[in-house]
Amino acid sequence: MLHVFFVLASLIAPAPRLDERVEYWKRILHLDQWRIAVQVVKRQELEDGTEADIETDVRSRTAVIRVLREEDSDLPKRLARADQQVTIAHEMVHLSKLVRLGESFWQDESATNAETDALLRQHHCWRELLVVER
Repeated sequence: MLHVFFVLASLIAPAPRLDERVEYWKRILHLDQWRIAVQVVKRQELEDGTEADIETDVRSRTAVIRVLREEDSDLPKRLARADQQVTIAHEMVHLSKLVRLGESFWQDESATNAETDALLRQHHCWRELLVVER
């Protein structure tokens, strides 16, 4: 019953800004030393079949996450914003894996998906989990 309450409350509460989500996950994933920017882009600016990408520079500890804009999403607007937030978390997990484990591990999509889902559950990101579980 408490879970249902949190889901309903998260749907009513305003969605956090994307840069706020970056700062949140930076703390959780121990990426405080990184400068991470978010760019919201049109579908044609991303590779076919993707909703985001991340470009990193390990030496300068900078990254740019490009996420699909809400208008190009197949989801309703409220869920499209939550999907952007999931995508930011997902890309930041990739970055965390690059920092922790090195180049050969950071692009493992299935492991990154599992780690992202676990983080969303651990941190009670119910709105984002609704998108993941769709």
